[in-house]
Amino acid sequence: MFSLREKRKHIISVHLNQNHLACYWLEKLKQNQFEVRAYQATILKRFEFKNLITFNSLFIKSTLQNFIKKHNLKKSDAVLSLGGPGFIEQIINLGTEIPQIYHLNCAKNVPIFWDYQPMSYVKQSNKTYYYCCAITKELLFQQQLIALMVPITYTKILSQRISLLHACNYFFPDQLAHAVINNHASLQNSIRYCIDQWDVESHIINFTSSLIQYKQQLFEAIGAYLAGISAYERI
Repeated sequence: MFSLREKRKHIISVHLNQNHLACYWLEKLKQNQFEVRAYQATILKRFEFKNLITFNSLFIKSTLQNFIKKHNLKKSDAVLSLGGPGFIEQIINLGTEIPQIYHLNCAKNVPIFWDYQPMSYVKQSNKTYYYCCAITKELLFQQQLIALMVPITYTKILSQRISLLHACNYFFPDQLAHAVINNHASLQNSIRYCIDQWDVESHIINFTSSLIQYKQQLFEAIGAYLAGISAYERI
């Protein structure tokens, strides 16, 4: 989704929805194991961000800057995972055809950025499934402007769902593929199942009890991180 530029030294996983702003500095070690080098979760209580619209960009900027300065992460790459109803998201089965913008159920004449991603982990003869996502240009530019005010570079901007799908595919590929093929409506239930079944302690080497309250957030953070490194190494 919306790849922006090449990799630098570190990748920060940034998550923003109407309830929280979270930053995770993750490192992938061996197969299925990760280290949380640092994290910061800030609860949003004053409508700083709602429906993908940022109402207090200075607060968002200063929170990101504090995390970056504290851990000396200047000039790092970051992947931004956004949660909210402003995305247009669909899973489309088109056979051998490549998705086009007219396949999306979105309003005509609305300026949008859109992208698609093959769901290659779903294996079915003569059928190819694509995750398609669109966002208005205004909402995307708003996040890019905030990024210009802090010393990091967003290499990708993702929806919360695609971040979670990346994590589900990594840890539970069979469960996810079955949900996509048999019933798109059950996809959210499958994501919830994967999060519930995920064994945090076996996959996070420096797991602490303080992280358990952020289980879904951490699962999403790993998914965004995997999306961020997918262009540079085989995962």
